Amino acid sequence: MDFETSLYWSQRWVELYEAEPRMIMMDVDMYMRAINQLLTIAFLTRQEDIYRKYLQTLDNFRTETYNQFNHNSKILSFLVVHQGRYNQHFLAGSFHEALTIIPRTLQRLKRYGKMVDTHKLFILYYKMAWINLACGMVDPAIDYFNLILNHPGKPLREDIQAFTRISFLLCLYEKEQFDLLDYRLTQTSRYIRHCRDRYAHQDTCLSMFRQLIQTPQNEATTILQQFLNQFNQLERLPYEWRAFSFIRITDWIHAQMHHTTIQNWIQKKKEV
Repeated sequence: MDFETSLYWSQRWVELYEAEPRMIMMDVDMYMRAINQLLTIAFLTRQEDIYRKYLQTLDNFRTETYNQFNHNSKILSFLVVHQGRYNQHFLAGSFHEALTIIPRTLQRLKRYGKMVDTHKLFILYYKMAWINLACGMVDPAIDYFNLILNHPGKPLREDIQAFTRISFLLCLYEKEQFDLLDYRLTQTSRYIRHCRDRYAHQDTCLSMFRQLIQTPQNEATTILQQFLNQFNQLERLPYEWRAFSFIRITDWIHAQMHHTTIQNWIQKKKEV
């Protein structure tokens, strides 16, 4: 994807609405989708200023016009605003603050139930799982990941399934469940091998865990450092940005090397 061009045209789409405000209320869902598209590209390209500005625009619009929304518009506004708030915390690394959003998200999911699209439901579960993982709360993270992996019916969106499976490996490593990690690693490798869209990020994660499970714990830092160097190189490639936005593997590696949580590592990095 040409992110620079996508960002430009996504922003132009929203600016057209800003130039003709009367068009907004003619189709509020389309307006919210326009902002959501812009937020998605800004998130992937880590444009925090643009992201912060338009999330606030979306939040204000929802607050001011919510009573005029029909039922479908209320559901859409919930999905884009809550995902937007989570992504803002992902960009900022403020995972502890993001924990406070989860109860409200669960409350809305209970209200709307089966009316929420499965893919969008998975995205919210994934965000909630990673927020817990980043804060060192591995068991709740596993619970949310399992809601995706154990969802009944045909698996949807193999990309989210793949990211979830790799993130599950991170959890097992942190819990030192190495036998189960070995088993799940084989399953995950088989799954990703058949994915249409694969990332070097994913293959490198799998290679890292293959070496880690064969390495004594007191030598793990050497392996982690070697793979950290590889990931730092991969992160420069635009095609890999999406994978790094879903799995903050470099922050996870640093956290493991410093025996802390991802949240604490990010905070420490900001203080330097």
